[in-house]
Amino acid sequence: MHNNTTNQTHARLYSTMNQNASNGVGTLHRDEINLDYDSHDGSGDLPMSYQNTHHPELNRGRSTTNTANTANRTDSDFDDIPISRATKIFAMCAALNSCNLGYDIGVNTSAGKLLQDENSLALTDGQLEIFMGSLNLFAAVGALGASAVSDKYGRRGGFIVAAFSFVLGVLLMSFAQSYDLLMFGRVFVGLGVGFGLSVDPVYISELSPPKYRGYLVTWSEIATNVGILLGFCSGLVFENVAADRAWRLMFGMGTILPVVLTILVLWVMPESPRWLVKEGRENEAKEVLTRVYPPDYDVSKVVDEIKDAIIREEEAENAVGWDIIFFPSPAFKRMLLVGIGSAVAQQIVGIDAIQYFLMYIIEEAGIKDRTWQSIILIVLGILKVSVIVLAGHMFDSRGRRPLMFMSLIGKFFRDDCSILCTVRGVPLQDSCSHL
Repeated sequence: MHNNTTNQTHARLYSTMNQNASNGVGTLHRDEINLDYDSHDGSGDLPMSYQNTHHPELNRGRSTTNTANTANRTDSDFDDIPISRATKIFAMCAALNSCNLGYDIGVNTSAGKLLQDENSLALTDGQLEIFMGSLNLFAAVGALGASAVSDKYGRRGGFIVAAFSFVLGVLLMSFAQSYDLLMFGRVFVGLGVGFGLSVDPVYISELSPPKYRGYLVTWSEIATNVGILLGFCSGLVFENVAADRAWRLMFGMGTILPVVLTILVLWVMPESPRWLVKEGRENEAKEVLTRVYPPDYDVSKVVDEIKDAIIREEEAENAVGWDIIFFPSPAFKRMLLVGIGSAVAQQIVGIDAIQYFLMYIIEEAGIKDRTWQSIILIVLGILKVSVIVLAGHMFDSRGRRPLMFMSLIGKFFRDDCSILCTVRGVPLQDSCSHL
């Protein structure tokens, strides 16, 4: 992964552990690691107190002016900045990219069974499993290259690359007459997913006021699940269409959002101010910042913050590099465990596999009718979107940790109910057969 992405990951890990420290987890204290990710420009630089304590080599060669400026920064300059109308519009435009990603997941859930229809491609179970599971592999490759593309061509360039990859992949899949061509299209869709997942939250965070950054970034997750819901709806829309034609139309609908996003990128969305500053285009960055900050706000201060953050980031790269990952201090090791462990735990439970094969699960439960299967998917999608919207409003006010515990409690009761039904042999098929 590119160094900038690495440093942004560092910042998120610091922010996570700082939140845990404030809630009394372990022995990590706020004076030991004093990073508030939302109090700066989202660049992911290392906190000064952490550098001084654990990595003093980062301060070698640093000017006293920069150090003094960093020490004098407070959150009070940023707390009263409201969310402007322009910021909401730009965040919504960027979130459309995530909506497109979600549609691809949802439409595969509905179209998977149609691909196995004897009048269609008649995929075997193994072929379908490879088709579904390969998306994550191709997305990982796309994510590895996303940082290099967005750093060279800007965040808007990253959006366009993702949209182009989506359109190409979706068209190839829609017109596929063989499994090989279907998989070839899947490669481009997966690359688009990887690019999109990397660029979307970065763009929103770099445009958002610090106080509301966490809330606005959740729009990306909300949009992803709205897209999943739209994908579920496509099964109901084309329920009366022949199987071989239905899945092609369902996939083809996936070209709409990338085209709309490309138009918005070219005519509505500005470039990230951080990327502009890094490229030496400070005047353009100030023009963008004047659109997202209040009219009477001195955006020069924000530009100075971005410039200082970029300098500290470069110093951190030169002084520490990958050593901070491979040879972490005890405090940073705990951050890695929390950040990476949480991400791994979310995926290792198999939620993606369940998502892709929900139609089969519903059918095994005794619901054979194609219409009712689609209706149940839509109900599940609405429930998921509703909960995520609620969590998004609580993200900054209640904190990340309480929401994680609420999620774990919900998962615990879900698993208990599933085990109870399995052990006691609840006759799901008999109870649902009247449908």
